[in-house]
Amino acid sequence: SLPAVLRDAIQTTFHDLDIQQNGFLQFKFFSQLLHKSGLYINEMETNAIKRHLSHIKGAEDEETKIVFTIEDIHYFCTNPSFMICLQIEESMSSEREIRINQYVSKVLEQDEKTIDDFLKSPSLSIVGDRQAVLRLAKILREKSLDIATRKNLTKAISKISEKPREASGVDRMPGVKKDKIYDDQAIAAFSWILCHGSPIYMDQRTFTNPEHENISQDLIPLYTHWIQKYEKSTRRLEFVTKLQEEGSSRQSVPPELVEYRETCHEACEFVRMEAIRGLGNISDHEHEHSLKVLERCATSDPCWAVRGMALEMLKAFAVNIRKASFFERWDMQEYWWSDQDEPWRSQDESRKYLWQTLEISTRDIAWQVRVRAIEVITETAEIGNIDAHRILVPLIEDQSNRVKSATQRGLTNLLYGRGEWVARRWEELQKNVKDGMEHDLAASEAEEKATRATRKDAATTVIDVLIEYIKSGKHGFRQQNLITLGKVVHSATMRGENKCINFLVDCMDSDIASVRTSAMAAVRVICLKDDRRVVQKIMEMAAYDVDVHCKRYAIESLEVVSSRGQRDPLDVLCDLLGHGEAEIRESAVRTIEHLADHCDSHMIGKIQLLLSDSNWSVRRAAATCLKHLCGDHSNVENLIPDPQDRRWFLRSWPHP
Repeated sequence: SLPAVLRDAIQTTFHDLDIQQNGFLQFKFFSQLLHKSGLYINEMETNAIKRHLSHIKGAEDEETKIVFTIEDIHYFCTNPSFMICLQIEESMSSEREIRINQYVSKVLEQDEKTIDDFLKSPSLSIVGDRQAVLRLAKILREKSLDIATRKNLTKAISKISEKPREASGVDRMPGVKKDKIYDDQAIAAFSWILCHGSPIYMDQRTFTNPEHENISQDLIPLYTHWIQKYEKSTRRLEFVTKLQEEGSSRQSVPPELVEYRETCHEACEFVRMEAIRGLGNISDHEHEHSLKVLERCATSDPCWAVRGMALEMLKAFAVNIRKASFFERWDMQEYWWSDQDEPWRSQDESRKYLWQTLEISTRDIAWQVRVRAIEVITETAEIGNIDAHRILVPLIEDQSNRVKSATQRGLTNLLYGRGEWVARRWEELQKNVKDGMEHDLAASEAEEKATRATRKDAATTVIDVLIEYIKSGKHGFRQQNLITLGKVVHSATMRGENKCINFLVDCMDSDIASVRTSAMAAVRVICLKDDRRVVQKIMEMAAYDVDVHCKRYAIESLEVVSSRGQRDPLDVLCDLLGHGEAEIRESAVRTIEHLADHCDSHMIGKIQLLLSDSNWSVRRAAATCLKHLCGDHSNVENLIPDPQDRRWFLRSWPHP
């Protein structure tokens, strides 16, 4: 609300200018009204208010058709979106003014080492005093102050500002969110620090950003360390804030320059980071203006540490939203603020712009920002949100290993997020397989039972999006993408998933050996033992694949996908004991050692022939296999013809 003196001044001036006495004034009187009331506004903010009024009033962009009321003036003077609210002063007692002046003086006297101790326990008489906040905000806007003082003022505003609280005395219907009260002047002060201006063009030839930092530590020391270690030791980034030629358009920008970010009111990135931290302390996920400021910083700030901190604050907001009721989450039909709070941006537009912001951040030039954008998406997205899947999946091909790891964790969390459904499906799948049901039928029935039991739909998942992306992707990335698919499904306890296994089995028919090998590597970690589809396909590859490396990997995979004593895999392995490549013979005999559970005269005879093989590793693998199959130490020792192999055997398994 406005102070009584200012409210009366505005009302008197309004009625003096309202010649027709109809309660509406043309916009051309807007600046005049504020000036006579003792308030001042610059041209940029006047244009912003004009656009706002033209939108909500449905008028064309002409001053003669845009009108406003006294209620509109009150709205603009108390809304943190407009800097007029930093001019709203109350009448104060002399004791209160002295108290505020003393506090401000002490803040200005502190240095970076003492400010934190001073702000730990501010006086209760100063906490929540909006005039004290206003005084600090006014001093902060003075450009002559040094960086340390501006940081201290920013911290002080955050400490003494009023925290969000629910309005009392207003009864609401059950299920309807209560109105909240925020310290609008403090939010406006931080918004001014984080405001952006004209575009900055970056010379992309000068960018370097090594991946050696611990991404989990706080962003301020992380950024300080980066400056000390990398920025000063490499070629400095070159930015251009103004193009050389007069009248140059964005189409005429040289190719080495890219439109990077935007200039800021506050030049120091450390002050902007403190402002973002303060904004998170005095606001919450229900305040749309704060979300707008954070979204703008996440995409437009010239410093990667500031962009990263804005995303971290969005992540903190997202955690609170996930704790809210089912109908108030970010990707559900309902939203958490009413249309009356910000009538010029609808709920659907807000939700859409949030996802656009996160998608832009995943393409940021700094890997630290991309990692944090992925974390925000993971925290924000409700299960089944196709936007989250669509944004995250392409990042599995990112050039940064940190980003790829974060993407894999994010996809796993999105897939496992159905929690109860996943656990119930796994329980039913194990039960069906134990009852002797074929694995594909067991998985389908388990999903149906889990859906009926938990009343959750198992429609579109991360698996569908990943499979479609791999199918349409480039061959150069398909190998690593298949492995990522396997890791995600395995980490999310979705083993035995039909669509995934069928897709990987089909990929084993690829003409590219590396793709076949990657498909086997993925299917090994997600299939259950003795899955008929997988075992049959890998046996075919072990027997007929023309690539030696792929053939060897198929042989080794039989040990993982088959149970001990299965006859069909052992028959294929016995046939491979006479293969022309030594590494194939060695892999076959080592796999037989793990799969065979009894002595077979035909198998034993073939393995005995390998004791005279031309390759020493094959001979020793055969001796080890016979020792485990036969269990007769002396008999195996006598069968070994080579003296050196015999001495090796005795050293490895001496006589009792």
